[in-house]
Amino acid sequence: MSTPLPVCLPLDYYQILGLPPQCAFAHVKPAYTDRIAQVPRREFTATTLQQREQLLQHAAEVLADPLQREAYHRDRSERPSLLLDNHQLAVGLLMLYELGEFQEILKREQDSLQLGDSQDVRLVIALTHRAAAEESYRQAMLSTAFRELESAQKVLREGDCLPAVQQELDALGRRWRPERVLQLLAGPPEESASCRAEALSVLNGMLEEREGIEGSANDGSGLDREEFVQFIQYVRRRLTVVEQQELFEREASRPSAAAQYLAAQALIARGFVQSEPEWVRRARGYLIKLSQRQDVNLELAVCALLLGQVDEAEKCLTRCQEEQPLNYIRSMSASEPDLLPGLCCYSEEWLKQEVFPAFRDLHTANVSLQAYFARPSVQTFLEQLSEGVPQAEAPSPVSTPRRRIPAVPSGIVSVAGVAGLAVLLLGGGWLFAQRQDTGVPVVRPQTTDTLQTAEPPPQVSPAPVPQVTNTTEMSASRADQVLRDWQQAKQAALGPQYSTTALQTLLTGKAQNIWLDRARQTRAAGDYWKYDLRDLDVETVAVRSNNVEVVARVAEVANFYRRGSLQPDRSYDRPYRVRYQLLKDRSQWRIGEMKVL
Repeated sequence: MSTPLPVCLPLDYYQILGLPPQCAFAHVKPAYTDRIAQVPRREFTATTLQQREQLLQHAAEVLADPLQREAYHRDRSERPSLLLDNHQLAVGLLMLYELGEFQEILKREQDSLQLGDSQDVRLVIALTHRAAAEESYRQAMLSTAFRELESAQKVLREGDCLPAVQQELDALGRRWRPERVLQLLAGPPEESASCRAEALSVLNGMLEEREGIEGSANDGSGLDREEFVQFIQYVRRRLTVVEQQELFEREASRPSAAAQYLAAQALIARGFVQSEPEWVRRARGYLIKLSQRQDVNLELAVCALLLGQVDEAEKCLTRCQEEQPLNYIRSMSASEPDLLPGLCCYSEEWLKQEVFPAFRDLHTANVSLQAYFARPSVQTFLEQLSEGVPQAEAPSPVSTPRRRIPAVPSGIVSVAGVAGLAVLLLGGGWLFAQRQDTGVPVVRPQTTDTLQTAEPPPQVSPAPVPQVTNTTEMSASRADQVLRDWQQAKQAALGPQYSTTALQTLLTGKAQNIWLDRARQTRAAGDYWKYDLRDLDVETVAVRSNNVEVVARVAEVANFYRRGSLQPDRSYDRPYRVRYQLLKDRSQWRIGEMKVL
């Protein structure tokens, strides 16, 4: 056995027992009992656990005896110090770890590995790196958190020890991957190429492990299928059109119906913005595959229009079952011999309101069909297409329709009045575009996402506005039940379980987006709320043209917890009045907006 070498650590007997230097003798034994009861992780060897017990016992004996304590104080220097030998290094580091002195341990990491390398020493150092990673994670410093996790794993790998702990660290990193992806994508694309490449690599790894967007395999993130779809929605708004095209075309080959539709949108957007109709024709191929099981005739009509195939576009409209968009197209073509003017208006609004906002580099892109068809590259492609492409590629070749495109009338659609968006829904292996009826001409509901590009953490874009019918059947008692269900959903989403299922069922639109984002941020910070509804009184129920407005008085106690500790300054116990906007989606009443009065 090697000769013991002295090791001095900044500890004293009071610290390792958790006592102040002026403590009474009677406090020593209870403190010792508490410390002995705090059993370290089971991975520590019996030798280190025995040394720990002996050290605590010796400290208690010295501090509990007046004569020994007096002698200890005479010999104790002004700065606390604990002299051990290198064979006791692991237990000394363990004491520092239990006291939360992480920086002291990390400062001595290399010296400790040289002086007393052992499985227990490496375990303490790895656990310290993990603790530092978790603190960085709580502060939303994901890059630092992952570096600390990698340092922890490196310490164990180099010592070829504790594979179970290595797996535990790996699992922790996998749970953090969704937030890591979002943070890496947060910066401007032109300034963070390496970060974006890393984010896409991590995302592709998650998709492989899940077996696609609609897959149910375990990727270790802890996200169920619904939550993973929500995550993809966040990611989309942080990706450029080219990044989305590459991502979703790769996923479309699984095959994936969801990825096929998203790839088609990316291809249409890229083809339009870059004046390259070849991308549009490629998008049409994906949509044709989807048309066997889903009504995508409106999208096919837009593609045909952009490819100059007017007759084919009209055929697609005749096959479409979407009455609201069709009625709008017909109304905009009322004085024309065909539906082309309305389709042109619809296509511009669809691109502007649904497609372009889904790409971080197209938010301010210009949408003008006249400008698109006027570009030489488009004219050349369409001329070649009409002359030589086989019938399968261009079922109804015609000359470019640019001369027939009327100017788009201003004010044809009120964006605020429409909010014509849609949400990605999983069902039977499909990711469908949810339709809606708002009572006014609308553009195609979009299968787009929930992420804003600005920081702080992203806000969710408007979710689908449900179909509103028979609003007169809403009574005060029915409104009361909807609002009480919402209070329960709020507790589930922001409580310690962080379950957003009921929240997504009961909320829609702006309200859903705000509360989903709030739940995500609360979960990421490790915080939670406990709500106690004391009283709920519905004051008024007013039927509007397409919704029901409910004003209610709510009395609740809301307690906010951070790291398991109640935070009185964030908690409250007071009544307040709220105005809710309720919309009916088939038989389900949902809250679209809420405002505290």
